[in-house]
Amino acid sequence: MKPKYISVFGSIYMDMVMIIPRMPGPHETVTAPGYVQTPGGKGANSAIAAYRACHTKPRAVGHDYHTDVNIKVRLIGSASTGGYERARFLANMRGVDTTGVQTVTSSRNGVRFVIVDQSSRESRRIFFRGASTGWQWHSTGRPFQNPEQLGNGIRPDLVIIQMEASEAVAENIVLTASTAGVELCVKASPLPDNPLPIDPLFHLYPYITHLVLNQSEAAVLLKREVNGHSWPVISQEFLGRGVKNVVVTLGAKGAFYANAAVMGHVPSFRVNVKDTTGAGDVFTGVYAASYVSQTRGNGQWDIRAAVERANKASAVIIGYVGAQENIPWSDEIDNFLAPTNTIIPIGPPIPMHPKPPMLSTGMAPKPPMLSTGMAPKPPMPPMAPKPPIAPKPPMAPKPPIAPKPPIAPKPPMHPKPPMLPMASKPPMPPMAPKPPIAPKPPIAPKPAMFAMPTIPPIHPLPPKPPIAPKPAMFAMSTIPPIHPLPPKPPTPTMPPITPITPTAPTTPIDPRAWKIDPELKKIAHEKMKDNIM
Repeated sequence: MKPKYISVFGSIYMDMVMIIPRMPGPHETVTAPGYVQTPGGKGANSAIAAYRACHTKPRAVGHDYHTDVNIKVRLIGSASTGGYERARFLANMRGVDTTGVQTVTSSRNGVRFVIVDQSSRESRRIFFRGASTGWQWHSTGRPFQNPEQLGNGIRPDLVIIQMEASEAVAENIVLTASTAGVELCVKASPLPDNPLPIDPLFHLYPYITHLVLNQSEAAVLLKREVNGHSWPVISQEFLGRGVKNVVVTLGAKGAFYANAAVMGHVPSFRVNVKDTTGAGDVFTGVYAASYVSQTRGNGQWDIRAAVERANKASAVIIGYVGAQENIPWSDEIDNFLAPTNTIIPIGPPIPMHPKPPMLSTGMAPKPPMLSTGMAPKPPMPPMAPKPPIAPKPPMAPKPPIAPKPPIAPKPPMHPKPPMLPMASKPPMPPMAPKPPIAPKPPIAPKPAMFAMPTIPPIHPLPPKPPIAPKPAMFAMSTIPPIHPLPPKPPTPTMPPITPITPTAPTTPIDPRAWKIDPELKKIAHEKMKDNIM
């Protein structure tokens, strides 16, 4: 049978995994008891997972791989020329066509730092893209202008892309593949760090055959809360935008799937989790390989079987620390056995949605909003007329209130009996005299811890020589004597003050005369002053 081809476009990293007892707080340093360095990257992990899902594990080094399904996988990306890192990468990629990996000399390999909480086994990841964004445009124009470039000269049957590498090249791959009728599987991770004003995949949904994303990514794209009750609703929204198959990975709760014919929930497996790094990448690769394997030769597509197989592969890899070197092979997936968690019941299947028409530019118009899928409600029967309300009977008159009986007087209180005299307490017996306290024996002197050396007598210090007087710095000149001041002259005595003799009373002046002679008016004023004083 003619082989099928899967092309994977994505990043190539080196994963540096640290296992710590707990997540550090701000300005805190925590010691990591474990450290693992292994090749990784979403593109490389998905390519290896897709290939190994179709091949059994070789029994010894150098043996050929046994092919379960004739599927070829090609990786498209860019990496630096680091010798040790590239050698390990190529060893893990054995069997995968890496001729589409471009060598970049101007940048280091991408690095992803993974911190794993030892207690909860939850991980946090920080990545530096590095050489993964170094894909160069061809001098003749955009790369991947025809679908044969995606499959190393052969038209692929499915293309897997993710959003960790160059967005421009990934979008060009989508447009080229969709125009040629090549099916697409999009892993919507990671999304841009900044808040998205619009959905970055909105114009690409009609071209997507499979959309794989987790709960957080679905919440960002749809700008709504995602929980167990909203899984069917968010799946319908993606299907209404043109996606053919939707898979929402739920971590410890498993995965939810939906397409135009069926939807449901696949539970997770109860395993000893050590590191969740790469679980989503492995899920995507195994899911895509299952789709190609089922549909070759016009086979029937069973989305639930593909999700169950991808769930098994993810359960295998989370039992190890590090991603790429622990990706399971086909026989390891088939032989995996573990108890499952609770299955969440889901409602009826979703009705078929028509494919949106294509525009001349190759872009599809905005698809109509998806209906709820529920059958229309039958018309409500006409309501019967309400019977007339019967008049209320007249209220009977209230009986008169009977007078309250008189309150009987309280019986007299009986006098309290006299208190009995208290019996006298017997006298306390005399206390026995305390025995005399024996004198304490004298404390023996403590022995000397060591003998003190005899201090020789201190000889008296010799008397200090007398201090010689300091020589005068300069000769003082003889100051002449100060002559005494002459005595002050005596103060002259003041003559005695002669008393003023009273003057004889004078006749009062007629005030009318003031108008006649101003001189008389002045004399009258003087007289009045004398009388007042």
